[in-house]
Amino acid sequence: MQSDHEILRIKQRKLGFKCLAASAVFALLSCINSFYRDPSPSIDFTTQGFLNLAICLGIFGVLLIFFANKGARSKSISQKPSYYVIQEDRDRYSLVMRNDVFELSVPTGNVGPGISVIHTLSDSEVVEYRRNGISTLEDRISDMNNNMTKYTMRSWR
Repeated sequence: MQSDHEILRIKQRKLGFKCLAASAVFALLSCINSFYRDPSPSIDFTTQGFLNLAICLGIFGVLLIFFANKGARSKSISQKPSYYVIQEDRDRYSLVMRNDVFELSVPTGNVGPGISVIHTLSDSEVVEYRRNGISTLEDRISDMNNNMTKYTMRSWR
């Protein structure tokens, strides 16, 4: 289902292409008018009017298409990943930051493949980790391996 914003962007793009097509038609009319009315190189008011209209419609069409496409591109660029991996040892642990919250994830094979034990670090654990590194979380990692039922379990398959 398309959002109202996306539908408006599509209509804006279509209108831009119609303006470009009208611009081409008026440019063609100005050429035809200048050749059939007077073969001299002078341009009369009708021809000049067609040319001015063609230029205005062409610029308007290009601007419509540009701004319609600009909104579509900025949406895809501004998407952020849902989490950042801070530190990881694939076999033992991974420390990720998800929505400004640190999570310690330990993969386990005891329960079944594809399941991780998750613990959200407290503020004091984050301060200690930043001060001394992963060695401060070794006790927590071993506790997570031994007492999995006390923690949140998440399937990653």
